Amino acid sequence: MIERVVNRGASAVVGLVVAVFVSPSEAGLFAMASLVLTFFQAIGDQTIRQIGVRVSRHVGGPIYIRRFSALLGGLTLLAVTGFIFLAGLVQIAQWNEVIKLAPLAIVPIAMVWSLPNVVSAQATGGWLRLARAQWVASLGSLCVALPLAPLVGIAAAAAQSAVAEILILVLLRRKNVDGELPRVRFTSRFLVPTALSGTLGWVQGQADRLVVSILAGTSLLGVLSLASSVARVPADAALAGYVNLIRAELGGADDQVAKRVLVQYHLTRVLTVAASIQVTIILLSVSVLSRFLNDDWDAALKLVPLLTASVIPSAVVWVLSAVLIDSGRAAVLIPWQFVGVALSSVSGFAFAASLFWGAVIAWGRDIIALAARGYLARRVLNARSVAALCAFVVAGALLAMLGYLWALSAI
Repeated sequence: MIERVVNRGASAVVGLVVAVFVSPSEAGLFAMASLVLTFFQAIGDQTIRQIGVRVSRHVGGPIYIRRFSALLGGLTLLAVTGFIFLAGLVQIAQWNEVIKLAPLAIVPIAMVWSLPNVVSAQATGGWLRLARAQWVASLGSLCVALPLAPLVGIAAAAAQSAVAEILILVLLRRKNVDGELPRVRFTSRFLVPTALSGTLGWVQGQADRLVVSILAGTSLLGVLSLASSVARVPADAALAGYVNLIRAELGGADDQVAKRVLVQYHLTRVLTVAASIQVTIILLSVSVLSRFLNDDWDAALKLVPLLTASVIPSAVVWVLSAVLIDSGRAAVLIPWQFVGVALSSVSGFAFAASLFWGAVIAWGRDIIALAARGYLARRVLNARSVAALCAFVVAGALLAMLGYLWALSAI
């Protein structure tokens, strides 16, 4: 779990420090480039992380993972460099700002080699090695990026991502994993449905920003991106790491009863962690961050408490999605993800007009996603877990509204 916390946490810290020295418009430019990078990460990085342990157990699985990583790395490199040149040609920003995005092109190159190593560590139970490498990489990238933030602005954020991936590649060595299960059709059984699900999940999560970037430009996109980063990145980092641990345990459990016990065991802990993180984010954003960021970011900080309402629903969505994907049922998620994409687009239009109503619609989208996955994965739930889930979701929504009212009066 720490492996994901420190990685995303380091990016969040650099983003906040950079925000002190740049305008929302400049932050919006970096957010646009990040959309391109994270789109291909949703197809490749997140897909491999979800199916890697399971695929590695089959003959030919490790080689398949390496080949797919190389293919996606090349495509991602083309997309990132293409965006950088296009952004300058169509004058989304001046060339002296656009060129600051160049370090992002290093990220997919490093990931081609580092991603199979990460999967190998997960498949062989090397969580300590993984966490240690990520700690060093994240701290090293912070040491490079933070001193650069006052000097080069968004280039520091791009450099942090690049340095972190390079250090992971250097520090994490791959151990050979010999699959014992019979060879299967990896592409049709695991890759295609999971990648499609991940792509739709990315569109669902980013459609609002895409709409905002088109309708309102880089300034409002910068505000929304900072608010989302503060509200969701710490929670997403911790909970994604926890879900990675759950995926690994699901991959080693072939009995349905064992999976049900496993999910119910972890669900209460996921809910507790999510609620604790939500409280912490609201307290820090209103009482601490507002003292460091200038008035240009007031709208973003007021939005943060509202966006934290989605922390608890999203956490459970990830857990239940992991159950469905592990059982080879990723395809059943696709229709519901199209619903999520539509609602995310609507929330983007709402964000462009009103940040409050955009956040409300985004929360409704996550509640619908939670209800759908709860129904699809109902075999691993019981009445007690459903009752606890409902109680935590309602409490999280009330907490978000109270935090929003506090922010309006305090900022």
